Amino acid sequence: MARRRSNGQGTLFKRTENGPWMAAWFDHDGKRKERSTRTTDRRAAERILAKHVADAALRRERVIDPQLDEIVDQAQRTIESHLVDYETKLKAANRNGRYITTTIGCIRAIATASQWSVVADISADAVNGYAAGLKEKNRSARTIQAHLTAVKGFSRWLAKAHKLPRDPLDSVTKPNPQADRRRERRMLLPNEWKWLCSTTEIAPERYGISGTERMLLYGTAIQTGLRSSEIRSLTRGRLYLDADPPYITCKARSTKDKKDCRQY
Repeated sequence: MARRRSNGQGTLFKRTENGPWMAAWFDHDGKRKERSTRTTDRRAAERILAKHVADAALRRERVIDPQLDEIVDQAQRTIESHLVDYETKLKAANRNGRYITTTIGCIRAIATASQWSVVADISADAVNGYAAGLKEKNRSARTIQAHLTAVKGFSRWLAKAHKLPRDPLDSVTKPNPQADRRRERRMLLPNEWKWLCSTTEIAPERYGISGTERMLLYGTAIQTGLRSSEIRSLTRGRLYLDADPPYITCKARSTKDKKDCRQY
């Protein structure tokens, strides 16, 4: 292994006789770094090593902000590698599996259509173009909003976690889903509930649940106003049926506002 010291602060060496010169130096934190110079020319390799040593000194003296360097490095990581971290973040926040799958899917769809490779490629123009394409395909405002909410949450996290210097999608606005609602929601009428209750109770088993059990689930949803995911989180210990009046409790990790709730 050939070696040659440079200014006493860095080292050049070759792993193989005809291979490129390798540069070794200590960074601003005193950690040993090793990187290929990608050249077999010794003088060119010496200049590259000198640049590494000089940059380390500038960072050590805070002339160059090391945090900005880290942001630059993070910005060159692939979209997929950051999506893995983002998915972990969503799981840590106790978001349900369906929400996570939908969110990651929306982000991936936009990234693929926009031909983004690394997060530095993310741009507001590309996202606005994607949204316009969905509108031309006659997709609802709610669908467009879901895609934009997903990708804007991702870019906001990238900026907040110091993986991008700023949020590149801050200027992107979401459409109002009320302006183009394809399915209007309304309250279930008393007569409709009676019909649903009587029909469900005598219905055959579905998804491993009998008709009577499904009717009880529907009744719980109607009387409490709990969402599907909140009802799924209920256990026997959350039911206080002997109280006056009876009530059930939902833990913060399952509620939309992340607060404990009591529903009578």
